[in-house]
Amino acid sequence: MADIRVVLIDMPQLLRQILQDVIDASPGMTVVRAHPRRVPLVEAVDRDAAQVVVFGQESLQLAPECRELLEQRPRVQVLAVSGDGVRTTLYGLRPHRELLGELEPEQLVDVIRGVAARAEW
Repeated sequence: MADIRVVLIDMPQLLRQILQDVIDASPGMTVVRAHPRRVPLVEAVDRDAAQVVVFGQESLQLAPECRELLEQRPRVQVLAVSGDGVRTTLYGLRPHRELLGELEPEQLVDVIRGVAARAEW
């Protein structure tokens, strides 16, 4: 089975680097690109064939660009992580929102595996 392809977008450098290191060290998944700033999500997913987007977001409200991504690419899963790493929210098509709270990096890896399994690529 191919690795789960993850894109990291728009989060503080330290958090981005921690997540990239943990994800890349986890069997069966890889960070295909880490964008330091916000980029058009649909284009990023298409360019990198990403299955999961981990997106920096301060608000608990679904960002318009996330809604657009979920509508246009329904199999992609979006994890929104606050800049301080305290709040993590999972979004899926419907749109579905699940508050996950503060997660350790290894727990985030488990969440990525879970959402990838649900997505039925």
